Amino acid sequence: MKKVIIITGLLVFGCVREKIKEVDYCSVHPDAPECKIPENPCSLYPDLYFYCINLPPEEFCKKYPDVDICKELPTYPTRITNYPPVITLTVSSRCAQYGDIITIDASGSRDPDGDEIKFSWNILSGSGDFISPLTSIVNFRFSDEEGDVIIRVGASDGWGGESEEMITLISLGNGIFVDINGDDSNSGRFNEPVSSVAKALDISYSTGITEVKILEGTYEGGIELTKGGISIKGGYYREEDGCLRRDFENYYTIITSPISFSPSYVFKLTSPVNDLVLLDGLYLIGATTAVAPSQEVQAIYMNGAYGVEIRNSYIYGGEGPRVRAIYAYAVTTFSLINSRVYGGESSTIAGLPNFSSALGRGGVVLGNIQNVSIDSSIIDAGVSTGSSTTIPRYIVGLYLQSVTNCSLFNSSIYGGTGYNSNNSTSPDFVTVGFATNSGCYVYQNHFHGGHPVESMSATYKSGFSYAIYLLSGVSQDIKIINNIIDPGGADAVALNTSGRYGVYDFDGIAPNYIFKNNNIYSTLPYMSSELPILYYDAGTNYTDISSLNSIDGDGGNFDGNVSLDPVFDSDGIHLSVYSPLIDRGYPGSITEILPQVDIDGEIRPRGDGPDIGPDEVR
Repeated sequence: MKKVIIITGLLVFGCVREKIKEVDYCSVHPDAPECKIPENPCSLYPDLYFYCINLPPEEFCKKYPDVDICKELPTYPTRITNYPPVITLTVSSRCAQYGDIITIDASGSRDPDGDEIKFSWNILSGSGDFISPLTSIVNFRFSDEEGDVIIRVGASDGWGGESEEMITLISLGNGIFVDINGDDSNSGRFNEPVSSVAKALDISYSTGITEVKILEGTYEGGIELTKGGISIKGGYYREEDGCLRRDFENYYTIITSPISFSPSYVFKLTSPVNDLVLLDGLYLIGATTAVAPSQEVQAIYMNGAYGVEIRNSYIYGGEGPRVRAIYAYAVTTFSLINSRVYGGESSTIAGLPNFSSALGRGGVVLGNIQNVSIDSSIIDAGVSTGSSTTIPRYIVGLYLQSVTNCSLFNSSIYGGTGYNSNNSTSPDFVTVGFATNSGCYVYQNHFHGGHPVESMSATYKSGFSYAIYLLSGVSQDIKIINNIIDPGGADAVALNTSGRYGVYDFDGIAPNYIFKNNNIYSTLPYMSSELPILYYDAGTNYTDISSLNSIDGDGGNFDGNVSLDPVFDSDGIHLSVYSPLIDRGYPGSITEILPQVDIDGEIRPRGDGPDIGPDEVR
């Protein structure tokens, strides 16, 4: 087979490629024909005259693509040395929002060999579109999707030299932007933000733009929403070049309540809100007020609205006579996901309107709701500093009454702490309370009973603590599976005034009641008569774990329950690798479909079965 070599841009045939590449070959063999190349190499090889055309190699094979040599060498034409293009990019703006068009310019790129460069453009992630034509300069239009857009630009020189560069743009989606340093006379675009949440909502209502995006800072709330179908998102911050990023874990959007009258709230949602409202990445702080005992203080107040979804947020109820972090009544849907709720500090023990059982204050109080979903959240009932003779006297972490279809997964809920200064009405602390609900699935949580503050003095008195309280008004189809249940209770029990219960079932075992593979364990010593592990059946019976598991035999609805020290890590949420609760959970069934992730979003189970509680040990 004839070989080809390239010497000073000419074609010479019949020479040995390997020899020419050896640096010392011609110094050793100066008389070799291939080292005496005449001006017209065809004089050496007259039989190949029809190939001997004085053209650069790339032009030769372009002009004569059917010549055998061009076919036999698929990488032909090549150079002994070829350098790829060097890409230089500039962009008119690194970030923009829906509908904006920016220019990406690669015209400053160069090829070291002086070859013509051809460009290609691709969107690797994110969305948007290029506006034709796609040359060395392109225009890119942003979509309404928020997030990074990664664009690849490729460059080729026609000789096999290729190079590529990536550029990351920030798509801010479609929204009204709020910055504490903005101005309410602005348009609300990311580079012209308004300064107040209320103004942003007004623009949203008038323009139909459904997202309000708030930069870090402290803003004034006390806002009554008048439309649904919107989202309010926090945690945005501005970088040095003016672009915005979002990191709600490190950049806090705080909205406070300025209201001193009742009801006090950060956000209020009533019947005009006929579609879902999303609150995401916010820190909501209820008011601090000390007015009449009937004063209601809350961060979120809902009555008659369609519903709310709360994500990645921190909700603090406030301080006042009767405090609730979240109160929702007569709504269609309520969701709390990956959030923290603290009930605040309550000084009044009072009933709650619209509830027959009237649990009065605390973290999350829900009634007459069709769908409730709470997942991977932490709720604390708060602190009681109450002084009242009014009953009922409860402080609650989570209370659900007349709820249809509820799920409570992977969460940690605490029953609060405190006392009452009136000896006749000591407060009771309820971690989770249920009344007249239907279809509630309670899987893989940690319920820690309240911590009444005991005193040897009769002036300050505490009541009972309940990890799970099934109140009067029988709930149906309740499934309580794979939970850690700590009754809580007071440190000092000298006065015998504080009792604690893992589960208190006021009316006896509810219809379709399933209680499997739960761990009921107290971190405090029990009093022999008043502090049982489990309490049920109309206030007449105590039972221990073995009696509970034998109610309907092995494999029944009451089986697999244990009483073991959970052995937590230092945060009290995650299990230690030495925990006896690892792999001890009920695996689920067709009718009990358990969550597939834990409180941190990690896949579960990881072993022979799920771990008991909200954490799956890695």
